[in-house]
Amino acid sequence: MWEHELGEYLDHLAARGLPKDTVRHRRNKVRQMISFLAAAGVGELKEVTRQHVDSYLAYLGGEYRTAKGAPISVSHLREHHLCVKSFFAQLERNGRILRSPYGVHELPRRVLPARLPAVLTPEEAVRVLESVNPQTGLGLRDRAMLEILYSTGMRKGELVNLNVADFSFEKHEIAIVKSKTKRGRVVPVGEYARHFTEAYLRTVRPWLMRTDDEKALFLSDHRGKRLAAGTVGQIVGRAVRRSGLAKTVTPHTFRHSMATQMLRNHADLRHIQAILGHATITSTELYTHVSLEDLKEVVRRAHPHGKRR
Repeated sequence: MWEHELGEYLDHLAARGLPKDTVRHRRNKVRQMISFLAAAGVGELKEVTRQHVDSYLAYLGGEYRTAKGAPISVSHLREHHLCVKSFFAQLERNGRILRSPYGVHELPRRVLPARLPAVLTPEEAVRVLESVNPQTGLGLRDRAMLEILYSTGMRKGELVNLNVADFSFEKHEIAIVKSKTKRGRVVPVGEYARHFTEAYLRTVRPWLMRTDDEKALFLSDHRGKRLAAGTVGQIVGRAVRRSGLAKTVTPHTFRHSMATQMLRNHADLRHIQAILGHATITSTELYTHVSLEDLKEVVRRAHPHGKRR
């Protein structure tokens, strides 16, 4: 049902340059809504009313349960709202319907996640980084990648999309052209990241290359092509195991750790927002809550009445 219209919507998203994973998630959400409407006896686009859409969104926010039996999170409910809204808006623009039945809805309010993101202390981060031996070819590549993650807070997708031309060693900066938010940005690079990346480019990358026209900064040792995002997670996992650190660490942990440590060292929140590439300050404000947890621990430890005996 509505496969042609859904195809047009997905083509529109792809033309906007949205990542494949985002297009796939939105496709699944639209199909979930279509299944709900079909079960309610709605077979044609012109039959969909504001009441149908309201019923579906109310179902998601109330009765719906995930595969684990839990209610849908506020962030996922927001994603469903945005997906339904954009799908019908595109149908309206294409003349498939006269007017979107989405109506005027207030998006569910963002809430602080029940579990704050795990972060590494500076000492733990150094343990993980130094567990990678830069005396070997792949070790030097992996050390350069981890140093960049920790130095810049970039996402793993942004890391693997880097090209050699994006790194300016003279200016100590990296241009992130392909980002999640589609807003390119330039971020500063610390001395350790610059040192190991320059050494990798000079001594290891030429050895990994298979063709002279390869632009990617970080290359696979199997094909000599651009490294896959999944491989970054494997590299981080191996480094954590070698370090002996008893924490769950992902590439994104370096992003959280970098932002948290900068805030603890009195960096301005707006500067952190610019480095991380957050579209709004709201996302960056999460790290103020991480620091607030630090303050709570200080009160519990140092205040005479901070903890009952």
